[in-house]
Formats: sequence, C-alpha cells, structure tokens
Amino acid sequence: MGERDSCGACRNGEAFAGAITMAFQPIVDAVGQTVFAHEALVRGADGASAADVLASVDANNQYAFDQKCRVRALECAVEAQLPAMVSINFLPNAVYNPEHCLRTTLAAAQRLNLLADFQPDLLKLDIGLIRSIDTDKVRQRIVRHVSQLCDDLDVRVIGEGVETADESSALVDLGIVLQQGFLFARPATGKATVPGFPAR
Repeated sequence: MGERDSCGACRNGEAFAGAITMAFQPIVDAVGQTVFAHEALVRGADGASAADVLASVDANNQYAFDQKCRVRALECAVEAQLPAMVSINFLPNAVYNPEHCLRTTLAAAQRLNLLADFQPDLLKLDIGLIRSIDTDKVRQRIVRHVSQLCDDLDVRVIGEGVETADESSALVDLGIVLQQGFLFARPATGKATVPGFPAR
C-alpha cells in the first residue's frame, strides 16, 4: 500500500481494525429542560465498554482510531435521527480549522492557555470539579470564577458528570445551565435518549 493510500485509509479510519459504534448522551439545558446536544461516546460494536475499546488504541493507531470515531459518530447520529447538535471528541491536532472548534475540557489550571490561544464556543468542566459542587466551597469558588471568565469571553460552559439534583441546582446558581450526567440520562446506543429532569 502506497503512502497516499495509507493516508487515505487513515483519514477514513479504515486503518483501525476494531469494530466500533457510538452511544449518545444528551447535554441538556437544565433550566429550559430541553436537549442542547448529544455527545458521541465510543463503544465496541459487540457491546464492549469504552475502556475496553481504548485499551486497543496506541501511538501507532490513535490517529486512525480518531478518524474512525468521527466517521462512526456521524453515521450513528444519522441512523438514530438525533434531533439536536452532535458533540464529537477528537485529537487536538486534528482540528484543521481551530475557529470551528466547539469544545475543549478544563480539567486543570494549565489548560487555561487554550482560552488564550483560541476561544471555543463551548467549554466542558470536568467531573472532578463538578462532584459535590453543592457542598464543596472551594469547588464553588473555582467554578464561579471560571463561569464568569467564560461569560466575559462569550464561551458557554457545560457541567459534566452531574449525578444529583443538588449538584444541578448548584451549577444553575453558579450560572451554568448546560449540564450532562446520569441525573438526566445515561448513554444509549441506536437512539436519542429522552432525558429526565428533577423538580425545581
């Protein structure tokens, strides 16, 4: 196989041998109680977990895996007839047009430099910052300031890993209405999951 053929196969994800599918988990507007988007999450075609699939990814095939995930995410989204935007994860060096980047993850302070280099439309707060946000004063202060900073930059914030109604309410109080987590819906394959919303 020539270099050009190999590159073409990589772009289509064909160089990654594993069979994969996608589960979708909604990102919701917790105040408006609507679905904002669906995040595509990799699964094995045989029902294998994301961890099992990722265990087969290494430095030699990660780019092909990334490409295959994007292709499958779009295919599965069409098959599931998702009624909202689809959020697809990909390698940072695969962002060919940074101005179109829709998502990054703030898991540590050093990643703030990403906001200086380019401003995404959306920024997702890691589950580590969200857990016990309703009772943890330190996390509340951090998230409040991140929310204010993103508001100044016209970047919308998503709270990831929301599991309790109290966590959801705390995020709303901190200005974060876009949320995702088991409180609303678990990831599901082959269909658009209808989220549930806690009483407020």
